Amino acid sequence: MKFRWLFLGTLFLASSAFATKDVHEGRLKVMAGKKELRFSGYIDGYYAHDFSNPVDGEKDIETTGGTGGRQFTSNPLYDRQFSLGYGFFQVEFEHQDVGFRLAYHFGDIIQKMYQNEPNSLKNIREASGSLRLTNDLVVEFGYMPSIFGFETFINKENMHATRAYMTDFAPDFDAGVRFYWTKSEHEVLKFQVTNGWQVERDNNKERALGFAYVYDKPKSVLFNWGQFFGDESPSGVKTSYRYYNNLFAKIHLSEDWILAPMLDVGWQQELRSSTKAWSPWQSYGLSLRYAVTPVHGLAVRYDRTFDPHNIIPELQNTPRSKNGWSHNGYTVTYEYLYSKAATLRVEGRYVKSQNAIFKTNTPGQFVDEDSFLLSSMAISF
Repeated sequence: MKFRWLFLGTLFLASSAFATKDVHEGRLKVMAGKKELRFSGYIDGYYAHDFSNPVDGEKDIETTGGTGGRQFTSNPLYDRQFSLGYGFFQVEFEHQDVGFRLAYHFGDIIQKMYQNEPNSLKNIREASGSLRLTNDLVVEFGYMPSIFGFETFINKENMHATRAYMTDFAPDFDAGVRFYWTKSEHEVLKFQVTNGWQVERDNNKERALGFAYVYDKPKSVLFNWGQFFGDESPSGVKTSYRYYNNLFAKIHLSEDWILAPMLDVGWQQELRSSTKAWSPWQSYGLSLRYAVTPVHGLAVRYDRTFDPHNIIPELQNTPRSKNGWSHNGYTVTYEYLYSKAATLRVEGRYVKSQNAIFKTNTPGQFVDEDSFLLSSMAISF
């Protein structure tokens, strides 16, 4: 609690102390000689209605992943109530070849995705320092957003108001050291050594390796290929090495059409009958957006995850899914770009599972489909 008030107080005092501000790429910026101080923030809120009318899950901790709320998702987490999906305040400082970034975040997504982290770390979105070693090479260290996944916590930057299962459960944050090498005008290589798969505090004292190749030509094409390799087994049990490939692209077919394919393929080593076998899982999806006008847009998405060996812990659900996880998801999104800083959306989503795993309004009764309607508003500065 003291950290929260200290951080918010620092932001208020700093923003009050400088009179010279301007807006640059969505961030408040203060220049003092060659030093630069920037402030930015984001918040999104939503109201969702689940047509299965699931029973209140806030006290049903066992079947909701330890947080209460709806199952198998971080957003929308709650049904038939106004809620905050995600928000953050961020301050950045740069001087010569040294940088520092501190961000405090909050919302339903933090409640779900950071539930196993220490309370003192849950509200840290980023606390990192960076050094420019050469013109093309930068090293960064600390707590940082992940290099994996097309759909991030910041839904305003996504093509939909909610995230597909495959991106919701890709690594979202890392703790470690990361290198950025600018290969060319549009190409960047990233390499990192971290504490593991989406953890700030490690459990088994083993490091994980990550790599990403990014080709980004704005308003034309974005391509990202990431890889992860690490030991995800409990301490002292070397049985769960995980290898993961994450690929996605954002292709501007024309001024009005955007196509975004996504693919996740992974394997995890497990002990079965005294032998170590590599168990696979795979996810793929496709989003398509059409700009009806410069401020109105329509987007659709299809996504599927097939995890026959229950590798993804967030999608495990007691004996009801003992034969693994398999689903097909369909999303339709209407988007109104109120301004550069504000986005309003109305979205419908339908998910069909191979198992009856979704709760209904009858305690103890489950169905094999989930559908909901959501409205959201997102603002950034």
